[in-house]
Order: sequence, then structure tokens, then C-alpha cells
Amino acid sequence: MKIKSNIVEQDTGSTATTTRSTATERTRQQNVNSIYCSVRNGVITNKASQFRNTLWSDYTSRFIIKPEEIAAAEKACPGTATLVRLTPEQISQKFIESAKTLGIENPGMDVQTVQAVLNILNPQQAVTESKIYISEEINKMKYLLGYQRGKVISEQQSNPQLKQLLSQLQTVLKDKFNQAIGIDGNWGNISQVAFEDAVKSVDITKRRQADTQQTGAIQQLPQNVTPTSTEQDPLLNRDQRRDRQDLRRDQRRTRQDLRTQQRAEDELAAAQVGGQVDPLLNRDQRRDRQDLRRDQRRTRQDLRTQQRDQRQ
Repeated sequence: MKIKSNIVEQDTGSTATTTRSTATERTRQQNVNSIYCSVRNGVITNKASQFRNTLWSDYTSRFIIKPEEIAAAEKACPGTATLVRLTPEQISQKFIESAKTLGIENPGMDVQTVQAVLNILNPQQAVTESKIYISEEINKMKYLLGYQRGKVISEQQSNPQLKQLLSQLQTVLKDKFNQAIGIDGNWGNISQVAFEDAVKSVDITKRRQADTQQTGAIQQLPQNVTPTSTEQDPLLNRDQRRDRQDLRRDQRRTRQDLRTQQRAEDELAAAQVGGQVDPLLNRDQRRDRQDLRRDQRRTRQDLRTQQRDQRQ
């Protein structure tokens, strides 16, 4: 019996260990999935992760991510992650596309475009010193450095003015848009991903402002224009208020007629002689009371109809 008891205890301990191991593996795979699905251009973009703006290659080597774990993560979000890092030429093209999204005309990886991006992303604090420096030295820079518009980053890294502006842009991305990036003036995959996130947030803000302006325009529509959203026509509200006022006026008149009728009945009762009352007078009073009740019923029905219309 003792041997059997030991066997049972060993089996129970083995089962508990297996359960803990399975739970740990499940948790690890969930973490890998959340990180993998946020990778863009080889950079982790998960805002809830401490590894945000970390290279996917560094993450996999640090935690020894297995191929089967990557395959399981791919099934969780097929075709979403882009694990390959961009080349300098591709980064320049992505930068130009993002600048076009901000509304910059004929952008390039150049001083003018970066300055325009800074003015859009950080309008409250324009880089005035850089503007002055640019206006004084732009022609000299083009002549001395052989500047050509649209050159890729790798061909312009020796440009001190461009590198200074890129450092300022990285500072804006870090301080204003809470992007965890370094400030070194070197524009790579991590800086470009952070820039794209900032452009998206600016685009969303513009859309919200446009929706707000559209809503205000709808509220100011003229009388012959039908609203196209959930906003109600102010003229319709005015007509509803008038209907309610007319209904209350009819109710007051009905109550006054009722009081008049009651006073007439009291006077009739006081004018009775020997308990005898003119039958024609009684008949007329009954008809008046019937008409009064009929008017009251109609008034109540109109009130209910009006309330239903207002709820709709």
C-alpha cells in the first residue's frame, strides 16, 4: 500500500508540472503573437509592449524565438507583419509618401521637406533658428555639397543641415508623439516607423476636425435643405414647440369650459322650484357635457400622438 501511495504521489506531481509547463508555453506564445503581429519594416510597434521600436531581429535573438513559434504567430495574423528591414532607398521613398500624406507638394528627402514636416507636426514651436540658418546658407550648401533634390539618405548623410533637421524631427517625434526613438540625426527603420505613426495621428486629428466642421454646417442648413445626418432641423424643433404651445392653450380652454359648465349646473340647481326643472334645459346640459367630454378625449389623444412623434 505504501508503494502504491508513492506511485500516486509521483503521478500527481508529474501532472502538476506538466500543467504548469503547458500554461507557461501558452503565455509565451501569446506574447510572441502580440509582438509579431505589430512588426512593421522589421520594427516592433506594439504600443503596450516595453519592446516598442525594438528591432524584431534583436527580440528573436534575445528570447530565442523558435521557428515553430513564429509559424504559430503568423497564423494568428496572416500577412500582417513585415519582418524585413527597409533599405536606405526604400526608407527615403517611405518618407516621401508620408510627407505627401501631410499635404506637402513635391516632397523629397531634403532640407525643405524636413522643415515643412517640422512646421506641420510642431506648429506651436517653429524652428526659427533653423529657418534663419537655412535662408542664409541654402544656396551655399547646394553649391558646396553638390545638393540634388530627391537623393536617398545614404547619399546625404554628410549634409550637416539635413542631419540637424532630422535630429529636431526625431526630438518632436519623441517628446510630442511619445515615440521611443534615439536622437542622432540618422534616419533609419525605427525613425521612419515612428514618423508614420505620427502622420497617422495627425491625419486622424484632421478627420475629426473635418467631421466637427461638417456637423456645424448641418446645424446651419437653410429651410429648403434636408439634413443628411442624425442632426435635427432647427425649423422642425420650432414647429414642434408651436404645436405643444397650441395643445396647452386648448387644454386651458377646455378646463375653463368645464368650470363654466359646473357653475351653470350649480345655478340650475339653485333655480329649481319645487324640485322641477325644465326638461329641455336638462337635455341641453347633457349635450354640453357630452361635447365637453368628447373634446377632452380628443385633446388627450392629440397629446399622446404629439408625444409619440417627439420620441420618434
